[in-house]
Amino acid sequence: MTESDVQTSVLEVQGHPASWGLTEDTRVRMRDCDGFASVHPAAVLVVPKDGKLSLERKTKGNELFGKGKFLEALEEYTEAIDLAPLSNDFDKHRSVFYCNRAACCLELGRNEAAVEDCTRAIELDKTYIKALLRRSKAYDKLDQLEDSLADLDAVLAIDPKAPGVKAERDKMESRVKEKAEKLKDEMMGKLKDLGNSFLGYFGMSLDNFKFEQDPNTGSYSVSMKQ
Repeated sequence: MTESDVQTSVLEVQGHPASWGLTEDTRVRMRDCDGFASVHPAAVLVVPKDGKLSLERKTKGNELFGKGKFLEALEEYTEAIDLAPLSNDFDKHRSVFYCNRAACCLELGRNEAAVEDCTRAIELDKTYIKALLRRSKAYDKLDQLEDSLADLDAVLAIDPKAPGVKAERDKMESRVKEKAEKLKDEMMGKLKDLGNSFLGYFGMSLDNFKFEQDPNTGSYSVSMKQ
């Protein structure tokens, strides 16, 4: 294999000594035994790109995932990503690798990592519905319901008839509203406690005041109870 046959790229590790002096077309894989980035310089490996081998790693990852061996499957998908050529005609394959690894992360409870991998998958394929649905699920697990809803909306924008998504989207919208109401009630409770604490110096409480909401604007008017 000649030097021109080796395509490599650099894992983005800002400020890491191992990245000093590396050229733009040099990639460094840094990973510990658990499949995540290591900060130790000894973990640095230069990885030649090989499209055929990367697809074989993906196939192996699929087999392991089907057997419930999620950590081992994650490792295979990571190898597939490392080996994948960076050419545009291989972008959809790379997108699948990231989305598949995100599935492993979800099974392993690594929800933040799942969001990151799905985001990379979507960057490579803007209309990748499976990645959007998978990221929506990860956001849900992180209680980032608004983001989860946004991904479901994005899916319906791509395919309005995507099976089951409209119903899931409506459920998520209801949950977003419920969460907003809960947060509002909690905030009002804290404000009431603060108000009572202040008014207590004057022998008063908020019970001495009447609050009326304008149905048109949602704003409140305050008056003293007689």
